[in-house]
Amino acid sequence: MLEYEVGQIWAVDAQSEVPPLLILIHRIDDEESPVASISIVPHPDAEKAGWPRVSHLPVALETLGANSGKLIDQTAPHNPSFEEGYTMWREKFDAGEAGFFTLSASEAYSAVTGVTKSNKNNTE
Repeated sequence: MLEYEVGQIWAVDAQSEVPPLLILIHRIDDEESPVASISIVPHPDAEKAGWPRVSHLPVALETLGANSGKLIDQTAPHNPSFEEGYTMWREKFDAGEAGFFTLSASEAYSAVTGVTKSNKNNTE
């Protein structure tokens, strides 16, 4: 298993229907199964094409790197949007009303952005 630490930024190549991504690790909570709280930034070209950033996404540490990737930095920038999302998730998680993904970061990104795109299409 790869060694993940708070502050790391990982570059992940494109996966089926998901563009290249940057994974920023902001927190690692030691639950029954450790959970990495991350934010995801799509490649700039993908972002221009409409792929969104995800400010907070809780992913099981053991499945985070299932797509592997390359460590590119150890100093992820502070992200106020992450803190807001993390706080909301943590309150719900502690109350037993939220969980975390047991998918790779790319698969979790696909699941979240797929729901977002689906909801957008249903409201237009």
